[in-house]
Amino acid sequence: MKHLRFLVAVLWLLSAASTAAASDGLGPLSVRHQGIAHLPHLWMMPRNGRISEYCCGAFLGISWANHWGWDNDREPRYFVDAETAVLDVVGSFTIAKKCEVGLGVPVMWHGGGILDFPITAFHQSFGLDQSHRTMLPAQREKVWIGSREDHVILLSESDPSPIPLNPWLSTSFGLLDLGPDKPSLCLTLAGSIPLGGSTYWRPTWAEPGIGTAFSWPLGRLTMHVNGSFVWIGDRRWAGAGLRQWVVYSLAGIEVRAGRLTFIAQGHFDTPIMEQQGDMGNPGYCVTAGLRYSPLKWLAIELGGSENIFFFDATPDIVVYLGIRLLHPVRKPAG
Repeated sequence: MKHLRFLVAVLWLLSAASTAAASDGLGPLSVRHQGIAHLPHLWMMPRNGRISEYCCGAFLGISWANHWGWDNDREPRYFVDAETAVLDVVGSFTIAKKCEVGLGVPVMWHGGGILDFPITAFHQSFGLDQSHRTMLPAQREKVWIGSREDHVILLSESDPSPIPLNPWLSTSFGLLDLGPDKPSLCLTLAGSIPLGGSTYWRPTWAEPGIGTAFSWPLGRLTMHVNGSFVWIGDRRWAGAGLRQWVVYSLAGIEVRAGRLTFIAQGHFDTPIMEQQGDMGNPGYCVTAGLRYSPLKWLAIELGGSENIFFFDATPDIVVYLGIRLLHPVRKPAG
């Protein structure tokens, strides 16, 4: 019955979109879907292709992920069993007609978490492979790279302190804007700011990135495509080799029905690790969620990501909550 009610709700949302007012939408969900090896590095925040004129905005988002994986070779090279929750606090401001600057401050919490039980129950209900989850105690935390006898511990229950990740700055330029309800394209240049300190979670190099965002409104539906390149400064992570460049891509749609928006998007990431078992594979996952806009300047987002087809180099599941604020400021004279 629950599944039937969910299907009816989705069908209602899609059919109601035909009567909703057309708009460009606010863009994809800004969920951190990446595997655990990506988290220390520059995050190119997903966005739409249009730059709002003379606006200041704020975003508060948390991505709560369950990470699980281990190398099945005779000599394991990694073990991952943890949950992370990354809080992203982002501010943006339009400084010119088609130029926007942004600042992001991320903080990561970690621990054994509570998602192991519902994930195991879900797999059991649908006859899915548990990937050896039931062989180990639930709600524990251990992340290491190396071998059983000689490894570097990256996360453990013995040190549950929050970890500030490197903040980042960005500048976005509008390259194409054909008007309301027309295609738009922007270019974003970004860079991380090293905070220093002896931790595996804050690279000592500033890491630059370049990305594009394209949006195409089609009535009550908007298509989004994002692509970005990130240069990895620290090529070693706890003794493991990292690739010089990582590519992140996203393709998604949002369908509006009044104040409610349904969003679905797919992600593909090139590998970040070299020769490290499954952690050296590309990452794939899908994200779905809802956006509710009770006020013109406020949007609340709820969603989740799942590595439903490919299980390597991505979290098992990500739960996402976001709040967006967008406030127009006075247009300069002249």
